[in-house]
Amino acid sequence: MFRFILILAFLGINIYADDKAKLKELYKQWGGIYVKDMQINGKSVRLGFLIDDNCYVNEHQSADGEGNDGMGNFYCSIYYSKDGKDFLDWWKHNIDFVTEPQDQNYATTRIISLISKQNAVIKVYSMEFANDFCNIKVQKQGENITLEKTECKLDGFILHDEVFGTYTKSEKW
Repeated sequence: MFRFILILAFLGINIYADDKAKLKELYKQWGGIYVKDMQINGKSVRLGFLIDDNCYVNEHQSADGEGNDGMGNFYCSIYYSKDGKDFLDWWKHNIDFVTEPQDQNYATTRIISLISKQNAVIKVYSMEFANDFCNIKVQKQGENITLEKTECKLDGFILHDEVFGTYTKSEKW
């Protein structure tokens, strides 16, 4: 019986180590800063995403890659900014890529679920609601990522059109 438990523990450690290695490889492909320059109301604006190294292996994994909790099998923190504002000070600068229904000021969190070297999903969650608001499909090709136009599940919660499109990897913001 002891050997059986020991074998199960060993197998569990190996599976977890394999998952950590896969996450590390996915982050190596996706991590960093991505920028897009565009005109908004006649003004040149730079938009950016930071895919942070704050990444996790989901303990609730599923065969479809979504994870049993909807967060994905492998996910990282993702931050958004506009016009050179600090990615981590978004609350200070009131920068977001969503409009909330009736200005409810929902507490939201954003993660990026890394599915493969070419596919990911940005997930916008609400702390007030159990289900996610929005899933933004992301395609990676070389140094570029493209965010596909997406509708949200919650009525009135709107993703700004400017956020969609192609961003290029950059060494600095």
